[in-house]
Amino acid sequence: RMRERFAEFKNLPELSNMLSQCFDIVKTSDIEGIRLPEIAGGKPEIVVCEQSEEQARQVAEGMKRAEMIENKKVEPEEDNMLAVCSFMTKASLDPRINNPEAGDWSGLKVNECVRNIISIHDRYTESAQVVFCDTSTPNKNAGFTVYQELKDKLVSTGAFLPDEIAFIHDAQNDMQRIQMFDKVNKGDVKVIIGSTAKLGTGFNMQQNLIAAHHLDAPYVPKDIEQRNGRIIRQGNVNNEVFIKYYSTKGTFDSYRWQLLEKKQRLISQVLSGRAPSRKCQDIDET
Repeated sequence: RMRERFAEFKNLPELSNMLSQCFDIVKTSDIEGIRLPEIAGGKPEIVVCEQSEEQARQVAEGMKRAEMIENKKVEPEEDNMLAVCSFMTKASLDPRINNPEAGDWSGLKVNECVRNIISIHDRYTESAQVVFCDTSTPNKNAGFTVYQELKDKLVSTGAFLPDEIAFIHDAQNDMQRIQMFDKVNKGDVKVIIGSTAKLGTGFNMQQNLIAAHHLDAPYVPKDIEQRNGRIIRQGNVNNEVFIKYYSTKGTFDSYRWQLLEKKQRLISQVLSGRAPSRKCQDIDET
């Protein structure tokens, strides 16, 4: 019956009004006495990465494929929009995922992330950092993965030992995950890398985290909220933390991050708990 009622509402004020009559909505900001780390600069930083020639070529290929699909020049079993979206997401993250023979490029997300991790580590040597990436996760059969590339480059700088960088995917059971998180909290693991599904929900590794790096954008706001919830959390000894979103120029990234922001804005307005009006301001950003 509730789903039927939701379908009846055509505008935000009516929906917000109905929710305020049916629910008691309490956000973290409404509760006194909770100390959470502040985000450096007041909000997450967008790290804009330069597009390589190979990325530009792959983006053009993806657009051509999308045009062919829209014009019904290919059969669904030959190509489809889901496959194109996956291709474009990989292209924006690292062109070597689609083409292992593609060369390295100083402006790629992996390289920008390495530079930022090193810069933060130089200032907070005892703290840990987390990297979220849902694409190109560890795979023994893959010739290239972003996870391994990131680890190899961090180790090659001499700033980290191999044992100080962990993949959440290497933990095969709950006990191993707890042990890994304990190492992050103690500072034995300086960088932990994982996906939203394996690292984004319910894990207590916040005690020593100083930075969170998002190499790709999820599709729903709750995922980015859960990711950031690993570091903006009670018990973190750091009063200020860094959150960085990575976006490659001229790729699918802009659409993904903008879509997240639009969704989050709507959700924030509906759940604001304020008296509904015909106009809603931008309460917060993703």
